[in-house]
Amino acid sequence: MSSIYIKAGRRQWLNDHLAKWAGCQLCPMASEKRVMYSGTFPARILWVTELPAAIHLATNNPLSKPEGQVVADMCQLIDEVDERALGHLVTPMVICNPVKTGAGYVIPEGAVEACEIRLLEVIQEAQPEVVVLLGTLTHQLKLTFNDLEIGVVQAKSVQEIAGARPHNQPFITQDIVARVLHRIKG
Repeated sequence: MSSIYIKAGRRQWLNDHLAKWAGCQLCPMASEKRVMYSGTFPARILWVTELPAAIHLATNNPLSKPEGQVVADMCQLIDEVDERALGHLVTPMVICNPVKTGAGYVIPEGAVEACEIRLLEVIQEAQPEVVVLLGTLTHQLKLTFNDLEIGVVQAKSVQEIAGARPHNQPFITQDIVARVLHRIKG
């Protein structure tokens, strides 16, 4: 299991949830290697990344370097600005290894919908104030955040941010941080 701090009273729910999804066979991507969560549960901010990379699958941690450092840095910036005790939870949009083809990684039909059920369960239990969708693939999620009264911030993928020129990276991360803080305070 990824590194996760569980607040009192939530351990049994999270253990049951992890056991349920550890054996998921709902889509063609089902595999034994899965990347679930890292962070605090419940959380005021839920960060949804795109696909697990090989390093994430090897470490079972969605915050593995180098891209994970980008999210960790943004979490730290938010915590420095907002004095309230914040909790951050990170999870990929899909938890299994995507299918690799000659054209890159492909998400088979039905995979996003299958993991959307898992993500909705997490949102309902973690009760975040803001969900940050990192990357263009997260547009495939069809969750209705308006019904859940949750602020949503759409941003570049962590790979795009990590790959940006060093002088541009702070501007990108500061923009995302500002939008998250606006949603929390708004």
